[in-house]
Amino acid sequence: MSIEQEIKDYEALNADTAMQLNKAQQRIAELEAQLAHKEELRQEALGCLKNATSRADKLQAQLDECVDYLKDGETIAECIQRNRDDASSTLTLLAKEKRKSEELQAQLAEQAEASEMVMDACLKAEAQLAELKSAWAGTKFVSSDKDNMEFNVRITYWQKETLQDILK
Repeated sequence: MSIEQEIKDYEALNADTAMQLNKAQQRIAELEAQLAHKEELRQEALGCLKNATSRADKLQAQLDECVDYLKDGETIAECIQRNRDDASSTLTLLAKEKRKSEELQAQLAEQAEASEMVMDACLKAEAQLAELKSAWAGTKFVSSDKDNMEFNVRITYWQKETLQDILK
């Protein structure tokens, strides 16, 4: 083989090697870009994982605070529903008791009004009786104890009728 042929072979080999080297460098650049992109995705995934872990820890802490309010085997949703039902029942009872209280207050007001009317009637009857007694003081209307008893019965009957008239 001649030197010229060897030089041509060497140059061809060199050109081929340069082309392969160039392809290899391009491939390395592509792989480095892919690696950089994958590293960005990995960092993003790690950030998401940290965020999710932090949120999970916070949620777990909130759940742990609820444990004292749960009955055995009860879920939080069941506990909330139970508490809503209890509150509803309590409000229903409160409304019933309020109505009863209002009815009793109305009855009490009616009774107070009736008591005032009776008191006024009694005071009027006592005043009339006092007038009669003072007008009849010293006057003897009856001659015997039997007549005196009959007179007292009539006065008592008169007081009852007067009181009934006043109450009407």
